[in-house]
Amino acid sequence: MIVFAPEAISDAQRLYGFLKPENPQAAARAMAAIWNKLQLIEAMPGLGYRTRSPRVRPIGVLFGKRGYVVRYTIRERDGALIVLRIWHSREVRQ
Repeated sequence: MIVFAPEAISDAQRLYGFLKPENPQAAARAMAAIWNKLQLIEAMPGLGYRTRSPRVRPIGVLFGKRGYVVRYTIRERDGALIVLRIWHSREVRQ
């Protein structure tokens, strides 16, 4: 199961909204690339890089010259993939 935190939903809407006016097809392809990576993570949750927080992992999603970064965790009680944040690789992250 893939679950989006409210911040991740806002991130995805913002990223899609940024691309859509100039190139609706690219916006759809970007969201598809992110979704495909999430499905891969769901099958292999250890794919992301380790961080200081043992439960939170980031992973890159290649798209164009740069790509996106997805931060996620795995919920212990049921193994669900929780998407915490999504950024373009050139964005300032918090």
